[in-house]
Amino acid sequence: MQSRSLIAALALLMCAALPAQTRYTPYVHPTGVTGAVSVVGSDVFEPIFNQWAAGLQRYGVVAKFAPEGSTAGVLALMENQAQVAGMSRDMSKLELSEFGAVRPTRLVVGVDALVIFVNPSNPIKSITLDQLDAIYSTTRKQGGKGLITTWGALGIKDPAWENRRISLYGRDEFSGPRATFRDKILLKGEFRPGIAIKEEAAALVDAVSLDAAGMGYSSISDLSSLVKAVPIVGTSGNPVLPSTDSITKGEYPLSNFLYMYVKPPMTAPVVAFLSYVFSEEGQRAMGAGLIPIPADVTREMIRKLR
Repeated sequence: MQSRSLIAALALLMCAALPAQTRYTPYVHPTGVTGAVSVVGSDVFEPIFNQWAAGLQRYGVVAKFAPEGSTAGVLALMENQAQVAGMSRDMSKLELSEFGAVRPTRLVVGVDALVIFVNPSNPIKSITLDQLDAIYSTTRKQGGKGLITTWGALGIKDPAWENRRISLYGRDEFSGPRATFRDKILLKGEFRPGIAIKEEAAALVDAVSLDAAGMGYSSISDLSSLVKAVPIVGTSGNPVLPSTDSITKGEYPLSNFLYMYVKPPMTAPVVAFLSYVFSEEGQRAMGAGLIPIPADVTREMIRKLR
């Protein structure tokens, strides 16, 4: 998907038969619908979920979110502990099979990107996917010849950095960013031991900001001035920083979709919540570092709610 616009590819895939629509539809609340909606999933959703919940509250729909990770969202949906699973990765075939004959409906709600970041004092200019694989994995399926453990092995010639060991930080096994990292960078290989695991994205960012030799990864929505994003060498051979422009043009190699899964039949409050997510107000909330899906795609998602 890197050879063309990510957003254009999604629109073409899902809306090829629909007439072009460039404007989002304002939210219209269904008459008389009130109630509660419970969502469990990736903490990537937390900032935007607060805006969704605030927008719906004035209509009498109370939406609550538990940021426990994408895998936790699957389990909560499966065990009827949540009505919606918010995921920063796609549900696996094995996970889907656990639902039996009535499988959940998948809804694409936004676009995210995995960001590699370091301490602001780090002089690194760029990094490649095979280097990241050789840093974080034992299997090195990207083709690296050996394990990379020092900053000098990444081309940093500064004497203060050449022999300094890389301090590795990562997310826990329940998180979407970890699954995305394993799929896109390790090519489903194995993580090396010794990675400092953080359950929350904020804790990971804080750890790298306090460790001059630190390296970590998370959603683009977690990026802050406390850390520095590392440009990734994409298919063009040029280093690319994550941005709305580079992601939508397909230049940044670590972009991914955000999903919500819901089991049928959907209750009226759940339909109202998801309709709000795909409305003009809901997609505008993606401004918290994430990227909205095209207006055409929101209409196709709304069709799935009927």
